[in-house]
Amino acid sequence: TYALDKMGARKIIIANRTPERAIKLRELMDPKISSNLEIISLDDVNNHVSRVDVVINATPVGLMDDKLLINPECLTIDQIVYDLVYSPRPTPLIRAAMNRGCKIIDGVVHLVEQGAASFRIWTGITPETSFMEKVVRTELLRRWRRSEIS
Repeated sequence: TYALDKMGARKIIIANRTPERAIKLRELMDPKISSNLEIISLDDVNNHVSRVDVVINATPVGLMDDKLLINPECLTIDQIVYDLVYSPRPTPLIRAAMNRGCKIIDGVVHLVEQGAASFRIWTGITPETSFMEKVVRTELLRRWRRSEIS
């Protein structure tokens, strides 16, 4: 939410299975950010998806199964869909977003950028993220293939 606010988001909608947890999260936030925050039930997410610019999945859904929290028909071509789940293959949400023509960002990009930021803080050196991304994707694919054999 902090990054979304810094990027100029006018409104941030958080969908949660337990809205009480999202309310507790809002209470910890800077009042400037929390005033732009709307909390909805996860059951109500499809009523809001088509009117947002960016859809972010920060749940483990899609990591181990083909479940979707969002009806793909609610996604529009002008949206960015960002799934924090990192997997060697596209998650169900990423596949649905690709089929709808959305711009996509998968969890590998997030993992690599987070690692690069940490490396920069620790060492003062800015790493080459394209190389890091290639290594991560290769290793995830290797582990996934190994798990399919077992």
